[in-house]
Formats: sequence, structure tokens, C-alpha cells
Amino acid sequence: VEQIADYPAAALLMPISQIYDFLVENDYANAEKNKRYSLIRELCKKYEVSEIIALRRVKEVNELKNMKMKL
Repeated sequence: VEQIADYPAAALLMPISQIYDFLVENDYANAEKNKRYSLIRELCKKYEVSEIIALRRVKEVNELKNMKMKL
């Protein structure tokens, strides 16, 4: 329930297009674990959110973009 309630806030704080562009520009999908962690920390600083929120948003954005590609 909490995650569902957090979704609209995350969507406002971290717009899907900006997060997706960041992930693509930094090759997040193919990055090693240390690089991914560094990118998550960068998102945390940029959007002033916790690591949990940044990780959750990255997961949501990836899932949404993958769903859109399948359509």
C-alpha cells in the first residue's frame, strides 16, 4: 500500500522521461554493480530523494518503458 501511495510523489519528483534519459545516457542496463550504485547516488543528489526511492523509481521506469516497447 505504501508503495502505491508513493508512486504519484515519485512520478512528480522524478519524471519518467528525465530518469529514462539519464539511464540510457549512462548505460545503466549494462553497468557493473559499482557503476549502478554510483548512478543511483547521483539521482539521489539530483532529486533529493533516498536510495530506496531512487531505486524504486529506476525499477518503475524500466518496467514502464519495457511495457511500452512490447505494445
